[in-house]
Amino acid sequence: MRAVRLLALLPLVGCTSLAGIDQDYRLATDASAGTGGASGGVGGAGAVAGGGGVTTGGAGGAAGSGGAGGGLGGTGAVGGCVELTGAFPQTGLRDEFNRPDGPLGTAYSVQSFGFAIAQNRVVTTQDTALAELKDPMCPSQEAYITVWSVDVFAEELFLRLRSQDTSDCNTVEVVYFPGEGKLGIYSCVLTSTKEWSEVAAVNIALSNGAKLGGRVSSAGTVYAYDDGNEVLQADLTHLPFATQPGRIGFGWLHGSGSGVLDDFGGGNPP
Repeated sequence: MRAVRLLALLPLVGCTSLAGIDQDYRLATDASAGTGGASGGVGGAGAVAGGGGVTTGGAGGAAGSGGAGGGLGGTGAVGGCVELTGAFPQTGLRDEFNRPDGPLGTAYSVQSFGFAIAQNRVVTTQDTALAELKDPMCPSQEAYITVWSVDVFAEELFLRLRSQDTSDCNTVEVVYFPGEGKLGIYSCVLTSTKEWSEVAAVNIALSNGAKLGGRVSSAGTVYAYDDGNEVLQADLTHLPFATQPGRIGFGWLHGSGSGVLDDFGGGNPP
């Protein structure tokens, strides 16, 4: 039962820059008119007084020219979050796992454990495994992964959307149950306990090599996909985090270790 599911948290294994504007600040020559010269000296002794000195004020300087204005600002890039609609998926691959065997790497958060890369794919190293990208995505987001080999003995294979924290709750999941041949959409809200709820389900069997996918709208409507075909839809607009951004991820619950995954994609970064 997902209502009592617990995942133990283990450590990870594994404006445009403003260019200086060189303004030409020229010194204005806008001096005020010069002060008039001193009056003429007293005339010399004699019958006739000497003429007064006449020193006129200097001519005023020409008005200074203002410096050139700043350059025009660059064209801003398109920013913000967009709504994901249309054919699935609209987002690209996040990880092809094409690197040497070992841990998943630093793109994944501290709430990531139980997975390793082997022969350019992902395998489990524990009974339960979870991997979440550390960076949150826009409210409208996707997640998908290729199920290279289905672990028929596992309790669940799941994709995680809108993950809010490290509680292993406050999230939305698209979940495949290999033993039951069932695909479902689930939500979890943390109150005094972890409250898991099934909101939609359909009987379906994933084949080896199938692409399991999920999408959530910015308002909180969730869709599940099998090889790009929508097979489920659920309204989760009542959730307290229905319009919030969050992390995406993938995982196995109680697997046998035979499951192999590849080509994890999705997101919609802000």
